[in-house]
Amino acid sequence: MSERVKFKWHIVVTDGVQRKVGDIMGGKVLEMDIIKAHREGIAEGITQGIAEGITQGIAEGRTEGGNAMIYSIVQDGEMTLEKGAERLGVTVDQLIANMTNMGYSIPE
Repeated sequence: MSERVKFKWHIVVTDGVQRKVGDIMGGKVLEMDIIKAHREGIAEGITQGIAEGITQGIAEGRTEGGNAMIYSIVQDGEMTLEKGAERLGVTVDQLIANMTNMGYSIPE
């Protein structure tokens, strides 16, 4: 059993024991430092994960939007395949593959 799994199992067992002791004693049992740290760590991790996810999503959206704009301009024949590939930093073959995968038609 890995250390990570052991730690999670320990927290679950400790948390369960704490609840049972609280039920038997008829009141709230003081929160143990390790349980408090674990709960705070989870909350902090969720908050940080959401913030990073939003930032990453915005960046990816901008990139995809920029790529789509180039694909559309190339598809309409207003920009050559070579110039579009140059703007996107890819080869012409990669541009053609990307445009095809995204459903754009390749100008002749």
